Amino acid sequence: MKIPNYWIIPSTTRAEKDLTTKINNLIKRVCESYEISDKELMSKRRLAYIVRPRQIIMYILRNDHKMTLERIATLFNKNHATIIHSVKSIENMISYDKDLKNKVNYLR
Repeated sequence: MKIPNYWIIPSTTRAEKDLTTKINNLIKRVCESYEISDKELMSKRRLAYIVRPRQIIMYILRNDHKMTLERIATLFNKNHATIIHSVKSIENMISYDKDLKNKVNYLR
């Protein structure tokens, strides 16, 4: 899936282009792993089989790529509080669920 241009703050730097590529690759890996489409992932639907992969992407973007809450929120058309909740939820779950922790590490 290619991220629509209006979801990303415009920039011409090489780092921005590299980050965009990394985000696209991450979305593709997560969608393949959870067997969902990128349209489902980016939709407003809140079904569990869609929410968990979306939260994992938010967690990875925040912790590995050091993206701001606002930027992640813009990417998913959510507000920053949703991103905070998602990141904390995944942090909590990986603290006791080894399978999820392994899956998140694999997707990174």
